[in-house]
Amino acid sequence: MKAPDYGVRAVERAVGLLGVLADSATPLSLTVIAARAGLSVPTTFRLLRTLQAQRLVAVDEHGRYLLGARVLELGHAYLRQLDLVAVARPYLMAARDRVNETAVLAVRSGDAWIALASVEASQPIRRVMQPGETTPLYASGTGKLLLAAESDEELEAYIARTELAPYSGTTVVDADVLRSQIREIRARGYACSVNERGAGGVGVSAPVRAHDGRVVATLLIAAPASRFTDEVRVACIDAARDGADGISRALGYVAGAFAGVGPFAGATVIR
Repeated sequence: MKAPDYGVRAVERAVGLLGVLADSATPLSLTVIAARAGLSVPTTFRLLRTLQAQRLVAVDEHGRYLLGARVLELGHAYLRQLDLVAVARPYLMAARDRVNETAVLAVRSGDAWIALASVEASQPIRRVMQPGETTPLYASGTGKLLLAAESDEELEAYIARTELAPYSGTTVVDADVLRSQIREIRARGYACSVNERGAGGVGVSAPVRAHDGRVVATLLIAAPASRFTDEVRVACIDAARDGADGISRALGYVAGAFAGVGPFAGATVIR
């Protein structure tokens, strides 16, 4: 006997549109969204306007669509339920206190990463990252670390759909160079970046793992490039990795227990 289908087609289509928007690093036109979702333009328009009324979708000055602020609100609610931010905050504070540089908890959101929580340094000149701030994955060490946690198939799919536009002279704009950087991150277990967004900042990121070994977030230490000496770099790497390992243990991860899971497995214990 066939199980009853309780699905609501309109809801399924609306969720599909949100997925299309989440997978894009830039706002999309109505026709592009309809094509990617496999829907007619009139149907797509009605669904988008309904989602817009609920603040799940927004429209920019060019009439293109992007995710709305309520998506972030729902995401924050979800994370509160998981207590990820609550679990991570003491480790963020400890990492900040250790090097007196800003510590950030970040997760992937579509083809970008988003800052969930931030503990700022006390120094007058410091990096400031507001919760909700997003950055393309390829244009930072944090994003590349999150890509390193994905399969080779997902990495290639990401490269195929992404324009590697330069933000500064250190932004990676060549796909082969990006692949090489991902391999290096997988091997050493952390990521470093220098001024890839052109804002004069540097960052060191380490992976945060769930109980089953999946990389679910990163701990980023962000500092101004002006004081990123070799000594500070080493201290930030140690602080980021120790903090990320602490969050992972608090989430139930046992180092080495999932050494065969994924291309980036076990990276938090590479020394």
